[in-house]
Amino acid sequence: MVIRASHALLAAGAIAVGVLAWLLTRGPALGPEKQIAALIDDAVEDAEDGDVGDLMDAVSAAYQGEGGDRAGLRSYLTGLVLGGGIDVKVLSQQVAVAGDSATADLEVVVVRGGLRGAAEGDVGARTVHVELAREDGDWKVTRGQVD
Repeated sequence: MVIRASHALLAAGAIAVGVLAWLLTRGPALGPEKQIAALIDDAVEDAEDGDVGDLMDAVSAAYQGEGGDRAGLRSYLTGLVLGGGIDVKVLSQQVAVAGDSATADLEVVVVRGGLRGAAEGDVGARTVHVELAREDGDWKVTRGQVD
């Protein structure tokens, strides 16, 4: 099965931003690894709900990566969500924190357009690598890459 890089990018952005959004709302009660891991679930929900605004709240102004800069990522994600929505399934995740920076490596399956997309072959697994940094005490996505 093959997934378009653009759909994997949406998943990467959605997961990364959602992870950080959760950190912003849940506070520092959990350790950073668990905060980021729990955030992934919220990111998936935001992506599936088409809530690009919430996803982008946790993207650094200095973001560079898949989709270009922060504005390019927002534009791209908005276009994908408006183009029929997505379903995301996280198959595995690994989170590593080193001081004020972190990485999350995810294996995800993204289906654009729900079952219609799956029937059209718009589905597949990709590895998503996200880099995060603390900015003014909050985790922000600084880079995202889809392999």
